[in-house]
Amino acid sequence: MNFQRLFSVCTFALAALATSCTSPKEDVPVSSVAIAQDVAEMTEGETLQLMATVSPADATNRSLTWTSSNTSVATVSDNGLVSAVKAGTSIIYAMAETKKAQCTITVHPKVIQVESVSIDQSHVTLNVGQTATIHATALPEN
Repeated sequence: MNFQRLFSVCTFALAALATSCTSPKEDVPVSSVAIAQDVAEMTEGETLQLMATVSPADATNRSLTWTSSNTSVATVSDNGLVSAVKAGTSIIYAMAETKKAQCTITVHPKVIQVESVSIDQSHVTLNVGQTATIHATALPEN
């Protein structure tokens, strides 16, 4: 057997041996999911970015699915951005594989400040014993 042929056979044998010695990487399951906060309070119209952590760090499938228990109160985007819709309570879930975490969101109504008050009469003259009704209007109406 010449040297070149022997070298080729040995190289092939070493490659076959190396391939047979490596095992495929095993799936690492998710052991837990945690959201940075358990509760949050918001006002209608506000947004809040929630952050979630999947453990272990080398889990094979670390992708998160975000959901809201009550989308009429609060919605959540695919990346955990919560939008407060109307007053009430909603639970936001972050789920990876079969593990999930939650954050309870309480949404408060938006307080709209009174900008002006007007009355329907600027001057009223009354005699003793008389009464008058003055109507006031606050703006904005809501």
